[in-house]
Amino acid sequence: MYVDLRGYDALSDRSVYPHQVYSPVLKALGVDAIDPIPENVGPQFHAELEKRAAVKRPILIVLDNARDPEQVLSLIPNSRTHRTIVTSRNAIAPILPGATNVRLDVLSSSDALDLVKVKARRGLPSGSSLELARLCGYLPLALSIVGAILASDPELSAAELADELTQEEQRLEGLEHEDIAVRAAFERSYVRLNEIHAAAFRSLALSPGAELSVEAAAILLDTQRLRAKRALRHLLNCHLVEAGNGPGRWRMHDLVRLYAAEQAQRSDSKESRDAAQVRLVSYFSARAERAAEWTNAHPGEQQPDGFVDRASAMEWLAVEASNLVASAEISAELGESETSADLAASVVPYLINVADFPSALSVLFTGIEAAKRGGDPSRLSGGYNNLGIAYTSMRKYRDAVRWFNKSVALAHSLGDRDTEARALINLSGALRELVGVEASMEPLRRAMMIREENGEGDGFGLTNLGISLRESGNFQEAEKVLRRALEVHARNGARKAEASTLAQLGTTLMQRATRELSTSLLKAGANYLSAAIVAYRDVRDRQGEAMCFLNLGNALSLGSNPQGTLEA
Repeated sequence: MYVDLRGYDALSDRSVYPHQVYSPVLKALGVDAIDPIPENVGPQFHAELEKRAAVKRPILIVLDNARDPEQVLSLIPNSRTHRTIVTSRNAIAPILPGATNVRLDVLSSSDALDLVKVKARRGLPSGSSLELARLCGYLPLALSIVGAILASDPELSAAELADELTQEEQRLEGLEHEDIAVRAAFERSYVRLNEIHAAAFRSLALSPGAELSVEAAAILLDTQRLRAKRALRHLLNCHLVEAGNGPGRWRMHDLVRLYAAEQAQRSDSKESRDAAQVRLVSYFSARAERAAEWTNAHPGEQQPDGFVDRASAMEWLAVEASNLVASAEISAELGESETSADLAASVVPYLINVADFPSALSVLFTGIEAAKRGGDPSRLSGGYNNLGIAYTSMRKYRDAVRWFNKSVALAHSLGDRDTEARALINLSGALRELVGVEASMEPLRRAMMIREENGEGDGFGLTNLGISLRESGNFQEAEKVLRRALEVHARNGARKAEASTLAQLGTTLMQRATRELSTSLLKAGANYLSAAIVAYRDVRDRQGEAMCFLNLGNALSLGSNPQGTLEA
């Protein structure tokens, strides 16, 4: 037995309640003598179900589109011989006795393709069909609509329809067919929200990435964390938000987000929307700066709004990386040039560690353009330096040299000796790879002189000097310099630099062991490489970790350890 309870019809007086259901269901079950007294029809309905249960004649009752538990409670059979399925946009299962709550997700890509083809009533190319499914967010209603559109217009190809839906601003308008529309389905839930929850729903569309935490939601909504959490929970029960990938994280379906953005533009002023986004990107910028400090800074220097340890800082960067990249772009659009440049500087080291170079380059160029517009040459110089680091990590050394030279020149003109020294050290490393050791020494000497002028030691300069000495074959001198660098990095809490120096020290001892045929040096080199692997893991640098495993395999091979070699 199927009953449409019409709980979300535009006109609330069309909602169906049990007293309207008893007689039609009894008639459908073949009961002709229905009690004329309305109060008795409900008991008669359940008596008929009990009779059928007694002779093992089960009935499945589908109560579709329920909004109010009162539409359902009196229709649930007493006997477990029968079964009931209730569908709703609200999470009403906890209110229904004995109910199991099943949250329906979007379809898999293969099921989505099948649905579109069934509704289109014709064969479709897999490529364009898959693109249609992606644009529909694998949502069954949207997929059914595009299938119906294709069925109604045999001349329309799946590729043409996908092209029509590409523009986000017009996608919901395109997901309509006759009297069925995705926008209308969302509206039925939205119009039933109170003012607070409706405002929260609209604000969530302003989030830069696909997911956000409760803390970020509270910043966006300009409210307390507990109130934000309760608002999100209510929207979850209304199926307007979804649980994200991890505890305390939330996301919106792509089409729901488009609808929420439409409502935000309609109901909220541009000033209030911009203010909400400025609050959020400023929060991300401050947190990202605190997290990034754990890569090459001592934990004792953390601010009160920082992280308790390096692991939590790195985990936060991993989870929020896409939000940080998007926030840098949004900051630039909002004219928040400093925030955009700062976000780029904070997130790029992590992006380089995990080899996400497209995102690293994108956010760096965004930050550089923002610094130019904001007339901030200091941040611009830092951006050039970071761009050089990204290209170095990509092994595009000629590009790296060009950007490092721009950073050096600008920092020198500003009298920014710290940035100048850092860029010179990085330039030295890129020249060593591009031209050779000899070419790397002049910028390295200049950097070391700047550090000495300021009465500072420079672990980064020492590490680069050690690398150059190692590549020149001066292994014993390289070892001394690298050990000095290691002391500086460990003292400063520069964990990534420490990882790099440990790796170089291990490689130096390996090469020296090969020359001197020394088993003890080979073992010591392998130990340093193992320590470097741990350090690289601490800062989530997968490239560095992989290279250390490779070198460790070489060391174990020289030590006649075939099993260890294969594992490494």
